[in-house]
Parts: sequence; C-alpha cells; structure tokens
Amino acid sequence: MLSSEVEEEGEDGARFQVHRVQRGGKVTYHCPGQLVGYPIVDLARHQQDIDWYLRSIENVLISVLDSYGVKAGTIDGLTGVWVDGKKIAAVGVGAS
Repeated sequence: MLSSEVEEEGEDGARFQVHRVQRGGKVTYHCPGQLVGYPIVDLARHQQDIDWYLRSIENVLISVLDSYGVKAGTIDGLTGVWVDGKKIAAVGVGAS
C-alpha cells in the first residue's frame, strides 16, 4: 500500500498529519487512544470474496467484544460493528 504524509493546518491553527493511501473509503480519522489494525491477508488462500472478508472481520470484532461482556452486532446493509445503535468499529479494506 503506497502512502504519503503531509502536515496541514486546521481552521483553528492546529497542525495535523495527513497520510494519503490507496484504499477504499474517502476519509478516515484515527483518534488518540483508538485501536487501529491493518491485517494483510492473501485471499487466494481463503475465499476470494471481499464481502466474505469484511463479514469475517466483523465477526471477529463481535467475538472479542463479547469476551469482554459487550453485546455487539451488525446492521443489515452497513459495514462495521454497533453497540446499542452506536458504531463501535469501522471496517475498511483495500484489495489488489
């Protein structure tokens, strides 16, 4: 995955880093303290199906949350994991 980094300034004068990458989605903001994972998987060794891969990641996240006593689930037609109608995990992938 190619990435480039630039520093920009917000309207309030605050400086922040912007990393431009080649993947799906338009904008992603990673907040301080947020857990971020970037698994690298050869789908040729599994199922060559992005939808299957997204659902698999969601299921892993739901299982991990359940192990901490947090009841989470998905919403039909949307990607990600929710708790009480609030999104707790976003999922985005790039494929080549």
